[in-house]
Amino acid sequence: MRNPLTPSPERIRALEKELFSARIDIDVKGLVRYARVFGFIASLLIIFAFIFIDIFFFPVANLFFDIEYVFFSYPLTVGIAILANISVYYAIISYPKLEMRSRKRFIEASMYEMVSFMYALHHCGATLYASLHSIARYADFYGDAAKEFRQVVSDMNFCGYDQFTAIQRLAETTPSDKLRFFLTELSATYRSIGNAEVFLYGKLQEMQKEGQIDQRSYLSSLGAIAEMYITMFVAGPLFVVIVIMVIGLISGSDPLILAIVTYLMLPLGTVMFLILLDALGQTYIIKRIQMPRSAAPLYPHLTISEPKEDETPLFKMMEKYDKRQGFLEFFRNPRAAIREDPAKVFVFSVPAALVIGIVMYFTTVNVLFNPYKIYEWGMAVDDVIILMLLAALLPYAFSYRSYNRRIDKVEGALPDFCRQLSSLVKYNMTLTHAIELTAQEGKSYIQEDIRILSRDLLWGERLSSALKRFADRMKNLSVDRLVILLSQTEHFTNDLSLTIDLQYHEAKNRESLKRERKSDMGVYIVIVFMAFAVFVFVQIIMSEVFLNIMMENAESLSYLSSSTGAGFPAQMYQMIIYHSILIHGFCSGLVAGMMGTGSVKGGVLYACIMLTLGSLAFIFVGMVM
Repeated sequence: MRNPLTPSPERIRALEKELFSARIDIDVKGLVRYARVFGFIASLLIIFAFIFIDIFFFPVANLFFDIEYVFFSYPLTVGIAILANISVYYAIISYPKLEMRSRKRFIEASMYEMVSFMYALHHCGATLYASLHSIARYADFYGDAAKEFRQVVSDMNFCGYDQFTAIQRLAETTPSDKLRFFLTELSATYRSIGNAEVFLYGKLQEMQKEGQIDQRSYLSSLGAIAEMYITMFVAGPLFVVIVIMVIGLISGSDPLILAIVTYLMLPLGTVMFLILLDALGQTYIIKRIQMPRSAAPLYPHLTISEPKEDETPLFKMMEKYDKRQGFLEFFRNPRAAIREDPAKVFVFSVPAALVIGIVMYFTTVNVLFNPYKIYEWGMAVDDVIILMLLAALLPYAFSYRSYNRRIDKVEGALPDFCRQLSSLVKYNMTLTHAIELTAQEGKSYIQEDIRILSRDLLWGERLSSALKRFADRMKNLSVDRLVILLSQTEHFTNDLSLTIDLQYHEAKNRESLKRERKSDMGVYIVIVFMAFAVFVFVQIIMSEVFLNIMMENAESLSYLSSSTGAGFPAQMYQMIIYHSILIHGFCSGLVAGMMGTGSVKGGVLYACIMLTLGSLAFIFVGMVM
């Protein structure tokens, strides 16, 4: 009988292909070794967790030493430990396949940008060999589809393959069927007619129409998703609350099911819903890097002498110095760093939130933590947790909103900038002179940066270097792509108006799609807010009106059992209902951001707003009632 933790020969061959396609730098033996080790660690953690639970939560029962429980606790612990071992093992073994699917999605999401770049190069006279090297060099700016071509260049440079054989090897190993068909057609077109400009133009138009159809399909599917959300996360929890409260009122039982729904099912359901939206969405984010500089030496007339001793320690000291300077620069001007990366605001907001939480906990909370009085302690600390969350998340929410607005303004000004440059360059004006005229006469959000670009050129800076400095100041991916196209196509043609025209139409199309998406998705933000308002209204009515009336008239209702009245944990129900409003508000804000902006980060502000409104509404009604 074969060991279930040992893969079969067929599975080993499949794993080798999956690891290569997923670009995971490990062999099959190493992956299996990791899976076995982490599976064993998971088993040990399960055993220690059961012992910990027995000691601290069931000290009277003594599950692992009392003969009454041993025959039940030991087989259960061993069985769950073995199940955890096998589950972790197969989860790690299945990781390459999951990574392949993830890479397939990213590749197909970025194919339009890659084909657009390749078409622009061919339109200006670039050969296949030159375009492959350009795509591989600037792949970080064009997504995972362009990064796949690094394998082609590596095969040509280090393995001695010709360009068609290298393309064929990529077609055999890429996880994306869409890219595989594209590579096969590209290679066949070049072999037959020696030029792929017409093919690339047709493929670009086809992908543009596909993108429009996919966006309309996604926007139409959001209607069904919104109905699903209202049913599962508004009507469903409300139904559970009403049923559990009535049952508890009759029997006087603890609201365990209501607590499970509030503290476990709502957050887990929201996470699953966000994963569903992310899987259906079309968002693909490329993290921007600094523009690459020329590899040519600054002082070519000087000769480089070999060092007489090992300089590795000196390079390590330089790396430490650069890191230290980066930290010092961040604390010297934190506003500029946060402007570029909003997540860095957590360096200040999280410690501030912890200080606020500690001060408020020791000044306002009079109940010590006790597992047997968890509800009293929860009622005392919930407001402290709310203030801590708001203090930690609100600075990030506003920083991220400002960051997104700045990106939208830059991308909105880019089409006009390209149109002005193209109209000037078409009439035999140099790009340098066209930039100077645009800097003098243009009016846009990026006008000041265009003036700085023009000033660099007037001071004698080379065009390619000045454009890269312009891109580094703007810190926008669309500007980076414009600069890359200009710097690459100037090697193949003197008429840069073709390149600028292409970039203008691309920017215009991208802006129109973004406006359509924003206008349609804004409706779903309103739907989520209205659903939350209904949830808060019903929960407050249940807590402050229905619950109080039923408790006041419990003795006069003959059909209620004798356990009703003093045995009914009314305060416990009110606390869980209050917490359900808070948790539902926070989760709904994240869902609103995901549906409205395509990113959970955009929902942090909505989550803070709903959390605050839900808390204030419950407290205000409680004071009035």
